[in-house]
Amino acid sequence: MPDLHFEHSEPLTLGIEEEFVLVDAADGVTPAPRADEILDGEYQTIASPGGWMKAELLRTSVELTTAANRDLLQLDVDLRALRDELAARVEAAGMQACGIGMHPTLVADASIVTPSEAHGAIAELHARVGTLGDQVTHGIHVHVGQPSLEDAIRTMDALAGCVPLFIACTANSPIVAGVRSPWRSARSEVLRRMLWAGPAPRFHDVAEYRAVHALHQLENSGPQRFLWEVAPVPALGTVEVRSFDASPNADVALSMAALVQAIAALVLDGQELPRASDSLERHNRWSAMEFGSRARFLVVGRDDPVDVAILVRELVERVRPYARDLGNEAWLAPIDGLLDHPPCDDVIDAFESGGAAAALAACQVKADVTVDATDPVDA
Repeated sequence: MPDLHFEHSEPLTLGIEEEFVLVDAADGVTPAPRADEILDGEYQTIASPGGWMKAELLRTSVELTTAANRDLLQLDVDLRALRDELAARVEAAGMQACGIGMHPTLVADASIVTPSEAHGAIAELHARVGTLGDQVTHGIHVHVGQPSLEDAIRTMDALAGCVPLFIACTANSPIVAGVRSPWRSARSEVLRRMLWAGPAPRFHDVAEYRAVHALHQLENSGPQRFLWEVAPVPALGTVEVRSFDASPNADVALSMAALVQAIAALVLDGQELPRASDSLERHNRWSAMEFGSRARFLVVGRDDPVDVAILVRELVERVRPYARDLGNEAWLAPIDGLLDHPPCDDVIDAFESGGAAAALAACQVKADVTVDATDPVDA
């Protein structure tokens, strides 16, 4: 069995992937399995200003992927250009693209799986283990470049310890099967149940990770990428964070990318972010899924449960010097807004007053014609 190869990438470069659900513009709620119309009539990746548009597992979804960049100013420009192009294409096709962690009523089945060999194989696996119907989640994924697999494992562990905070900040999937879910991030609960997904395991060292990778290769040939909420991607030389719910607001993706990059910079500088015990991490993740940014976490050394907003702001202050050194400090500013006015509140209010169509309207991605990308605070 060949040894695991971790591709070289420039440390701390960032890439953002955003997944959106397509709905029919006529009623604003019916899923539209017509991603090929957005992708030049096929289900192939196409180049677009700022990066690429891609097919997803379901024909009701499309993914935007930025080019890698260490500079968040350029990433900001690229992401908004991609979103503008998507908004124009879906409007021309009589559809809407929505940034929400889960469509309020969609249940996946084989009839809407993207007709490609790769997507068919994934769908077959999910059908075999009974999870195909759950594959209606949409998220934001952030990649951060790592100089080596050893560095990637350390960075992965630090970021994995922050996942409950990430979930709390970006929770945006409060409706499942047409009713208000117990969760603000129902998507996170779905991910927890998926094969080779959910919370990232702990590795004492890179040798332990290599051993798990080698065992997994016994039944999974080809380039390996685990789908944990935080995981190395050896083929790209990155660590990927998958724990953020999709959002109609580009600032959510950009601010989380800035935070991920700053945490990675801290780790590469030899610093540590201690990870809570399994039991505390599980409790805090559960609380984040249920309450979002109003959750309260249990923290070793604190006598009482601590508001998530306090812990997020403490984390931001811990890594702020690294964001400043990278020239990306300004992109941390929108995090305060996510804590003070969780976007999920708007989705819940819209659903309670106008149903699924109103909730999806609150999540519609629209062309951003007024944004000055040099000022992320006002974006």
